[in-house]
Amino acid sequence: TQTTQYDATVTQVTVFAGWIVSAIVILFMFDYRIEVHNRRVFLQQQMVAFRFRKHLKKMRETHSLVSKTALPESALETLRRTGAVKTSFIDASGTVLFADIVCFTRFTKFVS
Repeated sequence: TQTTQYDATVTQVTVFAGWIVSAIVILFMFDYRIEVHNRRVFLQQQMVAFRFRKHLKKMRETHSLVSKTALPESALETLRRTGAVKTSFIDASGTVLFADIVCFTRFTKFVS
Protein backbone atom coordinates (compact mmCIF):
# COMPACT_ATOMS: atom_id res chain seq x y z
CA THR A 1 0.00 0.00 0.00
CA GLN A 2 2.86 2.30 0.67
CA THR A 3 4.22 1.65 -2.81
CA THR A 4 0.80 2.32 -4.29
CA GLN A 5 0.56 5.63 -2.43
CA TYR A 6 4.08 6.49 -3.52
CA ASP A 7 3.23 5.66 -7.17
CA ALA A 8 0.04 7.73 -6.95
CA THR A 9 1.96 10.65 -5.48
CA VAL A 10 4.63 10.42 -8.18
CA THR A 11 1.91 10.31 -10.84
CA GLN A 12 0.20 13.36 -9.34
CA VAL A 13 3.48 15.25 -9.15
CA THR A 14 4.30 14.28 -12.76
CA VAL A 15 0.90 15.46 -13.99
CA PHE A 16 1.23 18.68 -11.99
CA ALA A 17 4.76 19.25 -13.32
CA GLY A 18 3.48 18.64 -16.85
CA TRP A 19 0.82 21.30 -16.34
CA ILE A 20 3.34 23.71 -14.87
CA VAL A 21 5.79 23.21 -17.74
CA SER A 22 2.98 23.65 -20.27
CA ALA A 23 1.83 26.84 -18.53
CA ILE A 24 5.38 28.21 -18.46
CA VAL A 25 5.85 27.46 -22.17
CA ILE A 26 2.55 29.19 -22.98
CA LEU A 27 3.53 32.21 -20.86
CA PHE A 28 6.92 32.44 -22.59
CA MET A 29 5.22 32.29 -26.01
CA PHE A 30 2.76 34.99 -24.95
CA ASP A 31 5.59 37.13 -23.59
CA TYR A 32 7.51 36.67 -26.84
CA ARG A 33 4.49 37.81 -28.88
CA ILE A 34 4.11 40.87 -26.65
CA GLU A 35 7.82 41.68 -27.02
CA VAL A 36 7.63 41.38 -30.82
CA HIS A 37 4.56 43.63 -30.86
CA ASN A 38 6.20 46.24 -28.60
CA ARG A 39 9.32 46.32 -30.76
CA ARG A 40 7.23 46.73 -33.91
CA VAL A 41 5.27 49.59 -32.32
CA PHE A 42 8.51 51.22 -31.17
CA LEU A 43 10.01 51.05 -34.67
CA GLN A 44 6.83 52.47 -36.18
CA GLN A 45 6.89 55.36 -33.69
CA GLN A 46 10.54 56.05 -34.51
CA MET A 47 9.75 56.05 -38.25
CA VAL A 48 6.84 58.45 -37.76
CA ALA A 49 9.02 60.76 -35.66
CA PHE A 50 11.78 60.64 -38.30
CA ARG A 51 9.34 61.44 -41.11
CA PHE A 52 7.79 64.24 -39.06
CA ARG A 53 11.21 65.83 -38.40
CA LYS A 54 12.04 65.51 -42.12
CA HIS A 55 8.68 67.11 -43.00
CA LEU A 56 9.29 70.00 -40.58
CA LYS A 57 12.73 70.59 -42.09
CA LYS A 58 11.24 70.73 -45.61
CA MET A 59 8.49 73.06 -44.40
CA ARG A 60 11.10 75.43 -42.92
CA GLU A 61 13.10 75.37 -46.16
CA THR A 62 9.96 75.98 -48.21
CA HIS A 63 8.90 78.83 -45.92
CA SER A 64 12.34 80.37 -46.25
CA LEU A 65 12.29 80.13 -50.05
CA VAL A 66 8.72 81.42 -50.36
CA SER A 67 9.58 84.41 -48.19
CA LYS A 68 12.25 85.40 -50.72
CA THR A 69 9.84 85.51 -53.68
CA ALA A 70 8.46 88.64 -55.28
CA LEU A 71 4.86 87.82 -54.31
CA PRO A 72 2.88 90.43 -52.41
CA GLU A 73 2.60 89.91 -48.65
CA SER A 74 -1.13 89.09 -48.86
CA ALA A 75 -0.42 86.35 -51.40
CA LEU A 76 2.40 84.99 -49.21
CA GLU A 77 0.09 84.87 -46.20
CA THR A 78 -2.59 83.05 -48.21
CA LEU A 79 0.01 80.62 -49.47
CA ARG A 80 1.20 79.89 -45.92
CA ARG A 81 -2.33 79.34 -44.60
CA THR A 82 -3.91 77.35 -47.43
CA GLY A 83 -1.01 76.08 -49.51
CA ALA A 84 -2.38 77.74 -52.65
CA VAL A 85 -2.61 81.26 -53.99
CA LYS A 86 -5.83 82.50 -55.55
CA THR A 87 -4.68 85.52 -57.44
CA SER A 88 -6.87 88.51 -57.99
CA PHE A 89 -4.49 89.97 -60.53
CA ILE A 90 -3.77 89.14 -64.14
CA ASP A 91 -0.72 87.03 -64.70
CA ALA A 92 1.03 88.74 -67.57
CA SER A 93 4.44 88.36 -69.09
CA GLY A 94 6.56 90.57 -71.24
CA THR A 95 9.82 90.60 -73.08
CA VAL A 96 12.76 92.93 -72.61
CA LEU A 97 15.15 93.41 -75.50
CA PHE A 98 18.68 94.48 -74.78
CA ALA A 99 20.33 95.57 -77.97
CA ASP A 100 23.32 97.60 -79.02
CA ILE A 101 22.05 99.66 -81.96
CA VAL A 102 24.67 101.46 -83.99
CA CYS A 103 24.27 105.27 -83.93
CA PHE A 104 21.24 105.07 -81.65
CA THR A 105 22.12 108.30 -79.85
CA ARG A 106 22.22 110.28 -83.13
CA PHE A 107 18.98 108.61 -84.20
CA THR A 108 17.18 109.70 -81.03
CA LYS A 109 18.23 113.35 -81.52
CA PHE A 110 16.33 113.49 -84.80
CA VAL A 111 13.31 111.46 -83.67
CA SER A 112 12.52 113.29 -80.44
